[in-house]
Amino acid sequence: MIAVSSKEAMPISSDELGVRGANNAVACHRLDGWKEIAAYLRRSVRSVQRWERTERLPVLRHRHGKGATVYAYAYEVDRWWEQAKPSFGGDSTGRLQHLENLDQQILVSGLDLAR
Repeated sequence: MIAVSSKEAMPISSDELGVRGANNAVACHRLDGWKEIAAYLRRSVRSVQRWERTERLPVLRHRHGKGATVYAYAYEVDRWWEQAKPSFGGDSTGRLQHLENLDQQILVSGLDLAR
């Protein structure tokens, strides 16, 4: 038996994944914790936590005696992102632009309130 770091990508068989042709290291890339999931999506931790509640972002939990460890698989997050595109205009660039415009509007309105 070979010791392997928990974050090291390991190729696994298609039978284990239950998907034909999915035997590659990218398919099993695991994102550990809210910060890593948020960094992968280039969003804040708060945003991805909200998306889990309201948009069905595929986040998993490993239950412990005192709480749970949050994690997600990159391929599931990618699939979720692709399916969420239509609600933001059809392409990820449009979605990112839409979200950036909202951030800018919030920033500007916050400045107006400070005056």
